[in-house]
Amino acid sequence: AAGAWSAEKTSPDKLVYASIRGMLSRLDPHTNFLDPNEFSSMEEKQRGSFYGLGISIQKRQGHVTVISPIEGTPAWKKGLRAGDIITRINGEPIDDWTSDEVVRHLKGPKGTQVTITIRRAGFREPIEMTITRAEIPTNSVRYAFMLTPEVGYVHLAEFTHTSSREVIAAIDGLLRSDLTLP
Repeated sequence: AAGAWSAEKTSPDKLVYASIRGMLSRLDPHTNFLDPNEFSSMEEKQRGSFYGLGISIQKRQGHVTVISPIEGTPAWKKGLRAGDIITRINGEPIDDWTSDEVVRHLKGPKGTQVTITIRRAGFREPIEMTITRAEIPTNSVRYAFMLTPEVGYVHLAEFTHTSSREVIAAIDGLLRSDLTLP
């Protein structure tokens, strides 16, 4: 049986994916295999938007910590702050979840709700918030500004379906003025 010699029970699809990655690493260092979750995540990034709360998170000292809410997003409107620690999602403790598992539970179809429980510095009791997921744009042009009166700088962080439109808009803005673009 698959996984019979493994110390832990391993699903057959994980064994197949690991085998494919192993074969590719020996054959072609420039080819990557994406499992269905990774492929879905890549597609989402390339679309230039996703449905969620609008926060960036990081696991710090074992706690899922809000790094920053994105201005104008559902999380920002509800008052989520940098430094808030998410302890539960829909009532489930998330201490042993990976960052990817947390992100998967925070994202979801547009208009659906997710309830999170947070710990906030200065507050004795946990705070519970129910937030409605919305489309969250992911800008590939992070900033653009003039280095000199003749030279502009456009920071393109990643390629998405909206990148060409964003770069054109940034360059147009720089040509019209020498002000820094948001």
